[in-house]
Amino acid sequence: MEINSFNELIISDVNTVNSEIKEYLKENPESGVLYDLCRQTYMLVYNAEISKKGDKFQIFIPDTEIKKLSEKIVEFAKTLKNSNSIDQDLIHEIIDILKRYYLKTATNEEIRSRTHLEPPATQDNRPFGVFGTYYDFNRLPNWEEFKERLISFMKEL
Repeated sequence: MEINSFNELIISDVNTVNSEIKEYLKENPESGVLYDLCRQTYMLVYNAEISKKGDKFQIFIPDTEIKKLSEKIVEFAKTLKNSNSIDQDLIHEIIDILKRYYLKTATNEEIRSRTHLEPPATQDNRPFGVFGTYYDFNRLPNWEEFKERLISFMKEL
């Protein structure tokens, strides 16, 4: 997705309530900062280690990678505020934007490569249809846990 189009999506999103973010994007339509943050978030998920525990799949993202993303979010928030202090509301707004838009930075090939259809335990031959369990490893299974990990690293900064 082109950066200008990506920024326009965020500007026009009614869920983006922070005027500083919208003003920044309006004044800097070529800025790829939010796109890069969303892309980095997607790449964390894309490169996450997938494991199967019992009949469930899990993903693991190393703390070092989450810490790098946290630092970049804080750096962007400080740029928006022209300050060295961290505005918690702004941080939460940026994280909410990441949640809503990180998948938009993925290519079709990336999305296809991170899906999996687990066939059912019994091989029931049906003449049509798909059955089994569909897994989409492009999405974070627990966004709130991811957000808490991001924020915990920000407290150390």
